[in-house]
Amino acid sequence: MPLLKDSNNFREIQDIHRQIWDSLQDHDETYAKSVLHQCLQSLDNKPASFLTILSGYLKSPLIWFSVLTGILIVPLLGYLLLWILVLAE
Repeated sequence: MPLLKDSNNFREIQDIHRQIWDSLQDHDETYAKSVLHQCLQSLDNKPASFLTILSGYLKSPLIWFSVLTGILIVPLLGYLLLWILVLAE
C-alpha cells in the first residue's frame, strides 16, 4: 500500500481532512483539542497482535466456563436420555 503522499487519492483524503477541520471549528476549543489528541493517539497505537488478544480471552473465567459447559453437555445429555429410557422401560 503506498504512502499517503504517493497515493492517487491524495486530494480526496485532503478534502476529508479539510471537512474535519471545518467541522471542528464549530465546536469549543476543549472538545476540538481532545478529538485531535485522540486522533494522534490512535495513529501512534499499533494494532494488538493475535496472541495478545487470545491471552486476554484466556484469562477470563467466562471462556473457561463456556468450554467446560460445551465439553460436559454431550455426556450429560446422553446420561439423561439413558436414564429416561431406563425409567420408561
